[in-house]
Amino acid sequence: MRDSSYGEALLSVPSGDTLTLESITIDGNDVEASEAAILVKGSLTLEDGATVQNNTRTVGADESDWIDYSDGTRYYAVGGGISVIGGSLTMNDGAIVTNNTISDSEKINDQTTDAIGGGIGIYDGSSLTINGGTISDNEATTSGAARAMGGGIGVVAHEDSANGSCTVNMAGGSVTGNTSTTLGGGIYLTTDGKNVEALIANFSDGTISSNKTAYGGGIRTYGGTVHLTGTTISNNTAAYNGGGVYFGNYTEGILNGSEISSNKATGNTTSGVCCGGSVFVYTSLSYESGEISNNEADRGAGIYAVNDLKLSAGEISENNATGYGGGVFAENTLTLSGEIEISDNTAVNRGGGVYAITVYMKDGAVVSGNSVTGSSGVGGGMFVAGYLEMSGGTIGGEDVSDGNTAYNSSGVYIGYDSTADGVNIRMTGSHISNNTADYRGGGVYLTTGSFEMTGGYISGNSVTGNNSSGGGVYIPSGNSMTLDGGSISKNTALTSGGAIAVYGGSLTISDGSIFDNRATSQYGGGIFVTGSGAVAMSGGQISGNSAVKGGAIGSYGPGTINISGGEIVYNTSTSTGGAIRLDDNNTTAATLNLTGG
Repeated sequence: MRDSSYGEALLSVPSGDTLTLESITIDGNDVEASEAAILVKGSLTLEDGATVQNNTRTVGADESDWIDYSDGTRYYAVGGGISVIGGSLTMNDGAIVTNNTISDSEKINDQTTDAIGGGIGIYDGSSLTINGGTISDNEATTSGAARAMGGGIGVVAHEDSANGSCTVNMAGGSVTGNTSTTLGGGIYLTTDGKNVEALIANFSDGTISSNKTAYGGGIRTYGGTVHLTGTTISNNTAAYNGGGVYFGNYTEGILNGSEISSNKATGNTTSGVCCGGSVFVYTSLSYESGEISNNEADRGAGIYAVNDLKLSAGEISENNATGYGGGVFAENTLTLSGEIEISDNTAVNRGGGVYAITVYMKDGAVVSGNSVTGSSGVGGGMFVAGYLEMSGGTIGGEDVSDGNTAYNSSGVYIGYDSTADGVNIRMTGSHISNNTADYRGGGVYLTTGSFEMTGGYISGNSVTGNNSSGGGVYIPSGNSMTLDGGSISKNTALTSGGAIAVYGGSLTISDGSIFDNRATSQYGGGIFVTGSGAVAMSGGQISGNSAVKGGAIGSYGPGTINISGGEIVYNTSTSTGGAIRLDDNNTTAATLNLTGG
């Protein structure tokens, strides 16, 4: 136990020496000290019953207490309980590092100073192996202008370190209940540079839980290669971004088999904006398998990505965003392929499953069972602000219970940004099926640009509210759709446009089929045209659709229908116009030109 008059290390392991501790307590006695309880430059192993606790390390303006990084712009103090500099630390079952603190109060000569690792601090050329044991209730804190990172564990490695790279291997044990003022409530990992090989961290087992900080509640990285292959990361909290994990600059992140659940990015009191309840990605992330579930944030409750993001496997489910992107929020390009499943997530405003600028969807990717809960929310499955390309995968499911839901566009909502060639959706494969919206666009709502469909199918979608339209697709004024393949079938609108509603926009049909759709109470079992909309049909087939008025096509008010080819067969109405019904709106009539077909 530390005496009140003694501020240096209680134990020191010199370079080349080895120490094993078992059934012994090293106690800092909560006395303010200038060094960690144990300083390791050789090799230290903590066995069952070895406890390092209650060490309070405070670092001030005395440069001798800090490690001077070689470029003279940054100083470090590492380790409140245990400080490892050029050595190694191994923790086995029954070892405990608890209730230790590292804190600082001011910068040195106006240079950046970082207090890192409340429980354990690791510096250049060192290694940490956690096979078992507990790292709990430690803290990295600051009361001045400096920074404090890594409440439980802090690791610093440099790309030009003379001591070599740092390695971290967690194959068991727990990091729980730790806090830091700035970054990394549980664990903070940094290379302070661009070399991802300077720090290699593998998390294959164990638990990282109930840690708190501003950014990266469970883990925060800045550089290095970080593999999460079997770890449970749960119930961590970040005040801003990355409740579970924050993959920062220069980090190569890989998720393969880990469970990241019940983490929160809570938001600051000024804006309330917080991103990445589970995972915040600044650079790159490979998500190969595992589960991301039940996390909370304002944006991107499952994953929030600043740069391009590729998801090829794993499950992102039951996350909740109070704003946008319940499952995923991608500021740039999102690629969905393989066996990735984004399901049963919720958002209040936009994008129950996905909110992204650009999305490429292919192979077996599934976006299902997601919802936007706000009274005017849009994009139950996806909100795409720019461009969507679908060559495979499914938005929705095999029945209504698997579908996405929202007020507008339960499947896909295309938002604001036009693309260079004016095309915002290209669909060559894929399924948009069994989604349900209250108002418009059960499958697709196109608010900007054009929709080119040459394959795949849009089926079983519905709009259920009063005055609803466009069970499959809704095309407002100024926008267009081209159907040159694929099928739009078995969609339903309570009011008009079972398959497609053309509200002032345009629809061109040269191939493909529109069949077995239904408008329950008004116009156009297949297609509804109004508001000066235009339909041009030169090929394809409209068949087996039903409505009260206009089984295949119903028009109300100004609109133009040009038919030069294709087939309109076996459609029915319960009132008039088994194939086509034209109505004026007491002011302007529709126009029909039949020249072939």
